[in-house]
Amino acid sequence: MATRMQQRRGTASQWTTANPVLAAGEIGFETDTSKFKIGDSVNTWDDLEYFTSAAEIANIIDGAPDLLNTLNELAAAVNDDPTFFTTVATNLSNHESDSLNVHGISDTAELATKTFANTAVSNHQQDTTEVHGIADTANLATKTYADTAVSTHNDDTTNVHGIADTSLLAIASTVATDIALAVSTHSDDTTNVHGIPNTAVLATETNVADAVSGHNSDTTSVHGIADTSLLAIASTVASDISSAVSTHNSDSTDVHGIADTSILVTTTGTQTLSNKTLSTPIINGPTITATGQTPTIHGIYLPAPHNIIFEGTTADDFETTLQAGEPTADRTITLPDESGTIQLRVTDISDTEIGYLNGVTSAIQTQINDLGTNKAPVNDPTFTGTVSGVTKSHVGLANVDNTSDANKPVSTATQTALDAKASLAGATFTGNVEVDGNLVVDGDFTVNGTNFNASATSITIEDNLIQLAHQNAANTVDLGIVVGYNDGTAKHSGLVRDVSDAKWKLFSGVTTEPTTTVAFGEGSLDAIAVGALEATTVTPSSGIVFSDGTQTKEGVVSLTPIIQKTASYTLSALTERDNLIEISSSSGTTLTIPTDATLNFPIGTSLDILQTSTGQVTIAGASGVTVNATPGLKLRTTWSSATLFKRAADTWVVYGDLTA
Repeated sequence: MATRMQQRRGTASQWTTANPVLAAGEIGFETDTSKFKIGDSVNTWDDLEYFTSAAEIANIIDGAPDLLNTLNELAAAVNDDPTFFTTVATNLSNHESDSLNVHGISDTAELATKTFANTAVSNHQQDTTEVHGIADTANLATKTYADTAVSTHNDDTTNVHGIADTSLLAIASTVATDIALAVSTHSDDTTNVHGIPNTAVLATETNVADAVSGHNSDTTSVHGIADTSLLAIASTVASDISSAVSTHNSDSTDVHGIADTSILVTTTGTQTLSNKTLSTPIINGPTITATGQTPTIHGIYLPAPHNIIFEGTTADDFETTLQAGEPTADRTITLPDESGTIQLRVTDISDTEIGYLNGVTSAIQTQINDLGTNKAPVNDPTFTGTVSGVTKSHVGLANVDNTSDANKPVSTATQTALDAKASLAGATFTGNVEVDGNLVVDGDFTVNGTNFNASATSITIEDNLIQLAHQNAANTVDLGIVVGYNDGTAKHSGLVRDVSDAKWKLFSGVTTEPTTTVAFGEGSLDAIAVGALEATTVTPSSGIVFSDGTQTKEGVVSLTPIIQKTASYTLSALTERDNLIEISSSSGTTLTIPTDATLNFPIGTSLDILQTSTGQVTIAGASGVTVNATPGLKLRTTWSSATLFKRAADTWVVYGDLTA
C-alpha cells in the first residue's frame, strides 16, 4: 500500500493566530498563500522564515537573460559597486577633467596646444641629437671649421696621407712632374681618401642646400609623421576651431548624448510663479453691455433742484439726467452704447426731503409733523390737562348697575356669582371636580375611594421607596406591579409575589385583569435579561442556556450527550457540539464535517468521536473543508477516540488516538 505524507496545514491567518512551535524539520503549509516554513523546535511560527518556492523564484527572474538572472550577475553588471549611483554621478562630474579615452584618443592631455607647437619648433632649432639619422649634428663640421682645418692642413706636415713627416718630401722643383701627376690623380681619386671609402658620396655645400630646400618641401615620413601636409597650421587651426565652435553653437542634435537640445528649456523660457503676475489674464472678466437698454423709473418725485442721475462706470464715463418734476407715471431713459456698470444716485438731497421719494407732498408732511407734536401716542400716553366727558360706556362698563359703593364697581348679578365660588382659604366640594390645568397640593393628598386612575404621561415620585398593600395583615393577596399590553389580545405582564408559594414571579400572557391575585396559569414565566447575577443558589428547571453557546465559568458541572451511529455519518445539527459520537460498525465508516455554508459551527466548537467496534472510523471534510491531523485521520483501533476542534472558518483540527 502506498504511503501518503500530509503536512500540517492552515491559512496564513490561522497560523498567525495559533503561532505554534513546530518540531525540528516539521513543515507548516499556508493553504491560501502556498508558502511554507520548517520548524526548529525552538522558535514560534511568527519567528520562522518562509522558504521560497520554485514559482516565486521564477516570478523574480521573470524572463531575465541568462547572464542577468542571478543576484551575483546583476552585482557583476555594476562592477560589484554597492554605491553604483554615486559612482556614476562622480564619473559624470569627473568627465570635465578626465582626459583618458576621449573620442578615441587615449589621453587628450598629450594633444599639442599652439603653445606646445611653438615650443616644439623652438626646441627643434636647438636639438642636435638624432636629426635625419645623425646621432649628434653638433659633431658636424661647419664651413668655418672646414676653412680652419684646410688652413691647419697646409701647415701640418706630420702624418699627412700616411707620411710621417711631409716636410721630408721633396719640393716641387725636385719632383714637379711627380707632384703634378700626383695632384692631378689626387683630384680625380675618390676612394680611400682620408679614411673615407668613397668621397664621391660626400655631400657638397650645393647638395646640402638642395637637401635643405628639399627638406622644406618634403612632407612624407618627416619626424615619424606619415604626411605632414595633413597637419594643421596655426591659422588653419584657429579657423577650424572658430568654425567648429560656431557649428557647435548652432548644432542641436546628439550633443552630449541628448538627441535634440533644441527642446531643452532655457531660463529665459521659464517664469517664477511665486509672487508674479502673469502678463495675460487666465480668465477675462464679464462685462455688462447697456446698449439699447431703457431702464424705467417708477413714479419718483423730487423737488427742484434735485435730479436723478444715471452714471456709467466705463472707460468713457457718461451721465444721463432726469430733471426734477411732479410725480408722474413710469418714466424711461435710453442709455448710450456703453459697456460697464450702471448706478443710480440722487444729488444733494436733505433728510427732510427724503419723504418725497415716496410721493409725500408738503401738505401731507405738515400734517405728519402736527401728529408728532399735538397727538398722544397709543402706547403709554401722558396727559398734562384734565380729561373730561368720559362715561362708563367709554370704558366698557355700560352694564354696571351698582355704583353706590365706589370700592365695588360691579353689578348685583356679578356679586351673586362671586358669592357662589369656592373660597381659596378652604372649600368643600360636594360634586365632581375637574382640573384642566396643573394642580399643586402643598399638604398631604389623600384619596379615599375604590379606584385611583392616573392618565399622566409620566409619574415622578420623590420618595425612594414605594409601599404597596399597606397594613396587609391577612397576607392573602399577591403583591407586585402589573402592566397591560396588547399583542392582538389584551394581556397582562408584571413582577408579582405569588402568595400561594411565596415566590416572586416575572410573568406575561395573563388575560384576566389581576385584582387581589394573578391567574398565573393563563400565562407563563417571562424572560429577563440582566448583567451580573448574584444568587445563593440557582435551580434551573430545564438547564442553563448560554446565548453564545459557550460556558465561560470553569468548574461548572455538565453532562455530555451521547450520539450513537452504526454507519457513515455527516454532522447535521449545531446541537451536536460538545457531544460524544459513538460509531459502532464491523466495517469501515466515515464521519464527514460539512462546510460552513451547510452547517456553520461557531469557531471554538469541539466534539468527541469514539470507535466502539472493529470497523475503522475515518474523519473527512466535505469539499472546501480543511481537516488537519497527525499522523493521519483514522482512529487507531477499537475504543480509540479523538476530538474535532474548529479553529477557523471551514478549518478543523483533529487530535487523539489516530493513525495514518
